[in-house]
Amino acid sequence: MSTRVALAVLLLAGCTRASDEGLPTEAEVAAMPDHESWGAVLRIDEGGRPRLVLEAPYLARYERPPDSLFTRLGPDPAGRDTARARVALYDEAGALAATVRADSLVYYDADRRFVAEGGVVVTTAGERRLESERVAWDEAARELRADGFFRFTSPAERVQGVGLVAAEDLSRYAFRQASGELEVEE
Repeated sequence: MSTRVALAVLLLAGCTRASDEGLPTEAEVAAMPDHESWGAVLRIDEGGRPRLVLEAPYLARYERPPDSLFTRLGPDPAGRDTARARVALYDEAGALAATVRADSLVYYDADRRFVAEGGVVVTTAGERRLESERVAWDEAARELRADGFFRFTSPAERVQGVGLVAAEDLSRYAFRQASGELEVEE
């Protein structure tokens, strides 16, 4: 019986907070997420078909009234899982339009848009690829935007520059500044 009591005391001691840590400050509490989840998957459907699926090792949801609701997705802050965040975008028919991978994502509920940051790579089934440090997705416009430097490749094109706006499946795009190569069939 004394062995059980000693084990229970050891377990309880392992769960206590060190006295020098103290309680978090009001500012630290205000910065904490309202909800956290590990191994997170966030799915949004339209008319019974998938519209987007966000996946990440860690999700932190912030609800800041009156109109600021957003979700951060990315690596586990404790460093247990450093996998990148992933978003699958689907077209109106429910077919996969593009996949986005990034170090982190912030999804803004009210705007139905996300901002991907850190080594962002967007790929499509049509072998198109967009690389940038920051890419924003606007659901209403169904477009991706890379305001900074970008690199775009497809089977017939290699373009790099600054300021790209593209359809979410990368089938159409425009840019402010660019240089590159286009393959022209004769």
